[in-house]
Amino acid sequence: HEAILNEEVLAGAFSQLMAARELQEPERAQRRAEIWNQALGQLVEREVVLQDAFNKLNKGAKSQVEKFKQEAAEEFNKTVLRGWMKRADAKTEDEFREFLKTQGVSLDMLRRQWERNFMMTEYLRNRIHAFVDQVGPQQIVEYYDKHPEEFQRPDAVQWQDLFVDNDKFPSPGEAHRFAEQLAERTRGGEDFAKLAEQHDNGDSSFRKGDGIGAKRGEIKPAEAENVLFQLKDGETAVVELEKGFHVVRVVKRDYAGQTPFDEKTQKQIKEKLTNETAQVEIKRIVNKLKREAVIVYTKGEN
Repeated sequence: HEAILNEEVLAGAFSQLMAARELQEPERAQRRAEIWNQALGQLVEREVVLQDAFNKLNKGAKSQVEKFKQEAAEEFNKTVLRGWMKRADAKTEDEFREFLKTQGVSLDMLRRQWERNFMMTEYLRNRIHAFVDQVGPQQIVEYYDKHPEEFQRPDAVQWQDLFVDNDKFPSPGEAHRFAEQLAERTRGGEDFAKLAEQHDNGDSSFRKGDGIGAKRGEIKPAEAENVLFQLKDGETAVVELEKGFHVVRVVKRDYAGQTPFDEKTQKQIKEKLTNETAQVEIKRIVNKLKREAVIVYTKGEN
């Protein structure tokens, strides 16, 4: 059997427990208990999976277990540790160890948690590989046909914007004429982003000419919304406001309706079905192992 130490549960639940400190009592105590129990449950599942993994691997070659552990350790040192040190603003591993000490967690325990989680994931991925590969074209088509509500897209527009301020010209009429000139230059093929960089009197030049909002109710300024949804890809118009004129151009217009059964949609469905199949099989494996395993949780000292 495998003993689960109190410190392991603390390390597994550390970030969530820290966040719970912001809550007021009695919510804080209740939330901490929930987090602790959840972390303990996840650790139990991990350990029964690893027991099974090591038992199976040990029946083969001992070197397989060591290789398994080595891969996990290398991945931790190469990517995970560096990221954690950067977030903690620690220049060396010793500095990071000192930082963790102030948080009540050791680097060795965090390393152990991450490596064992990595090994569990890799082992389960190998075990469910055959089940995941069962998702085929027929299942994808059937899912698309039976769940049309999941493949609806709203009216949307990707657009560009440029503001001409009345106060920058002798009269609103002059500002309007200049805005119309810019619209014509855009229709003639000039780069809208460059025109915005040179002539915008608002803030779209900071966004390289991109407009704000894509769906109805999100467009800013709101006065441009109806105009934009009447335009087609590549078309330009001038919208009058009290303080000036917006030159707007539609880059891409998406019309409300069902998403086409294209490569992107098929990939999305396959990922969803694959994940669902994987989760069902993982749950079946873990539940079976839990029924057969002996897990001891030792409180002890933190």
